[in-house]
Amino acid sequence: MYVTVLLLSMQFKAALHYLLNDTATLPYRVDAVHVAIALLQRGVLDVSGMEPDDTWTANLDLPGQVAKYGEGVASVNPCAALEYIDFASSCSSSSPMASNWISSLLQVPGAASALLGTAGNEDKSALARFLPHPQARQAILLDAADRCRARARYNEAMELYGRAGESASGLEIVNQLLGDLLGGPNNTTVPQHELNALLRQGAGVLATVQDTPALKQQQAVFEALKTISEVFTAATQGRNLEAVQLLKEVPYIPLESSRVQPCLDHHHHPGSSGSQGHAALSKVIPGLVLTAAQALHRLNQGSNGVGASPTLWKDQLRAITDFGARISMASDLRARLAALAPSM
Repeated sequence: MYVTVLLLSMQFKAALHYLLNDTATLPYRVDAVHVAIALLQRGVLDVSGMEPDDTWTANLDLPGQVAKYGEGVASVNPCAALEYIDFASSCSSSSPMASNWISSLLQVPGAASALLGTAGNEDKSALARFLPHPQARQAILLDAADRCRARARYNEAMELYGRAGESASGLEIVNQLLGDLLGGPNNTTVPQHELNALLRQGAGVLATVQDTPALKQQQAVFEALKTISEVFTAATQGRNLEAVQLLKEVPYIPLESSRVQPCLDHHHHPGSSGSQGHAALSKVIPGLVLTAAQALHRLNQGSNGVGASPTLWKDQLRAITDFGARISMASDLRARLAALAPSM
């Protein structure tokens, strides 16, 4: 009854404030939003002199309330949510706020696919109706992707990066996760399903047509991490010779004494591989060095039935342990590596 009196007496802002904030009107919050939309659309809230603001209606954020409602239905109907947010944006004087609302919507699981449609047809998508300029869409997609990444919502972040044309950032996430998985304390017994899933994601990113220097840098890191995972698998299964042969495909891991210093220089000053790519590899290198040393030690001892080149195994073992002794490594790994170093 009270809200009816307020509306009939054209105290619209007072009526909306009551519907949106009073505990007695909690069941009518949805109605409040749609009443606000109707009043905003008719423009009656802005008629000069109709309803002077007082202390409790002056800061009534109706666009914010409409956008909040839109975000609430995003998980069920992202396209409808976008309609609410677009209306709120049209009523808001703050352009950054409007961008934040759309960015938040894109972070809802499943929303990006619904709003962007099939890959390659973004210009005809639901989002394109509200953001027709590709540069504006890209900026919001990248903002949403960065926020998802900061919250460790990596699947959403990778999809958004891909849609924004930044596949290198998506592959960088895959490399980061591979580095975490392979660089853990049990790197030789990583869950195979997790490893395979990440490798598939990386291959999916590389299947895109985006050929940029940044993507090539991350591709080199990804391929190195993939080979390292194969080294761990081969060594774990006792295929020591195969593990050592695979190791030759990993850049900047020395199997010759003459390569130790160049590899150390690259390890400490990665240069073109990029800071994130180097961080992913740096997590894995200590465990890789120990695994390689163990495989070479077994070959040197002839425990794998391969004894044709004991001098070669010993020289390679000396190079790898020398390298390992001069890089950052956990104390327990360092002790295990030192025990494998061949005598002079």
